[in-house]
Amino acid sequence: MSAEQGARLLSEIEGRNLAEILRDVRAINNAAQSNDDTESNACRLGVKPLDDLLRIFQSPPALGHTQHVAARTAAALPAASVQADNAPPSTPSIRHGTKTTPTRPPVLEITSSASGNGATSLLYYITALAILPPSFDGITLDGKNSAVVFLDTDYRFDAVRLHDVAMGIVRDKASAQHVPLPYYHHDDDGQGPDQLEPMLHEALRHVHIFRPQSSHALLAAIKAIPSYLLHSTDHPSSHRALHAILLDSASAFYWQDRREADVLRIPGVREERERTARTTDTGTGDPSTTKEEDEEINITQVPRETIASLRHLQTIFDCAIVYTTWGLQRAWPSSSSSSSTSPYSYQSPPGGIPSFRPHLPFPWPAFATCRVVVQRDPVRPFAPQMTLKEAMEEAGMRQGVVAKGRVSGWLDLRGREEWGYGVEERVRRLDGRGAFRFYVTERGVTFGGDDMV
Repeated sequence: MSAEQGARLLSEIEGRNLAEILRDVRAINNAAQSNDDTESNACRLGVKPLDDLLRIFQSPPALGHTQHVAARTAAALPAASVQADNAPPSTPSIRHGTKTTPTRPPVLEITSSASGNGATSLLYYITALAILPPSFDGITLDGKNSAVVFLDTDYRFDAVRLHDVAMGIVRDKASAQHVPLPYYHHDDDGQGPDQLEPMLHEALRHVHIFRPQSSHALLAAIKAIPSYLLHSTDHPSSHRALHAILLDSASAFYWQDRREADVLRIPGVREERERTARTTDTGTGDPSTTKEEDEEINITQVPRETIASLRHLQTIFDCAIVYTTWGLQRAWPSSSSSSSTSPYSYQSPPGGIPSFRPHLPFPWPAFATCRVVVQRDPVRPFAPQMTLKEAMEEAGMRQGVVAKGRVSGWLDLRGREEWGYGVEERVRRLDGRGAFRFYVTERGVTFGGDDMV
């Protein structure tokens, strides 16, 4: 009898590790400091228009959209992956990230309709803010002093361009605060090293770049991130938190994978590959070969496993995820979306705000917390009746518009019927009502301006 009672009492004991306790303590402390949103959510990426949107879709009054996304993602993922996603992190921080908020870290999707429309430049801006220090020589930079993982599936990452973007942030912050930019610090003899460049180079060391060449390689790279960051001594970021995982782009292998899936539907192809795998296994004597080949064959499961692995990284590091997509096919919202009650009615063309259907396999469309579209402002085409002289007279003005590099961004209205109660009203109250602009020039990326929406 006493043994049964002891067993019953033991089963009622809830085990907690130190990471869970610290996470709960920080969450309670944050809740006591703010009745709305925690500071970490308010400045999650450091880009105000994006942080404002993420705060709306993550905050308790707007959980309808988040719950829809979570339910659809959970239904699409394997049960084991969902359990791993819901489980608390067993390891507290590269400096392990303990949860400071009751909501999941955000996932932002950035869609553009063509190359050069500003999506990658926006990723560079987010990266630069993440790796820069909070201040430098009297200049408040609002940097996160963190590390970033950059998954460069498009093979277009440009470290020199990222350096220029980071330099542009320092320059703009110094100008706004009326602080002379400290290119040089002179010693007593009037000579001294450039202190700005070493600071930028040190910041750039905390960008960790992976360049997978296939969906399977991308999945393998994502799964290797915890081991690389937490157990390796070959990188300098062990003392920094992981701010974000950036993927440019999630659409890189779309057509490649779609072709492979179509090939596997041809009768006999799958069986032939399985026979080849078994033959290879017999010849090598390696029992793991068949299993690896089977995993290679099942290309349709890779997107689910990729998303599950990304969610698992968020439970470990408490980091944001930002990914770009291609949206080559325009998808206009329904007619109800373009009514006068729309928060975008002030700039809606006939048919509503344009949206672009991204080239992403399921369940990627259900992964994002919030989706935005970015597009470089087009130059007005020449009128059909314009003469050559008139065209030459306008050349300078047109070149000035191009050099200005203005990019417009707006909240993607796809799936707005799944937004929670009050989300649209809160978007309407934002400055610009969910729309924003930034400028991409040779000197970097700049937000704001006198013609902001």
